[in-house]
Amino acid sequence: MKPEQDSSLQASSLRRALAGEPPNTLTPYEWLEWYRQHGQPAAHRVNRQRPRRLWYKLFKRPSPANTRDDPG
Repeated sequence: MKPEQDSSLQASSLRRALAGEPPNTLTPYEWLEWYRQHGQPAAHRVNRQRPRRLWYKLFKRPSPANTRDDPG
């Protein structure tokens, strides 16, 4: 099997390591060591807001602000 077609966890981990991407899973102590060696990636520093789930959008309570009829 060609290396680029290998979808095993070991091959994925090796590709990620060779590309310089941060690992997916480490223990807390391993993360501390990884951050010491490589610094903290921007994706780990940003406080991203999770998108709202579909059920929230469908079942949220209507408030006066979203039910107001604006004549334009």
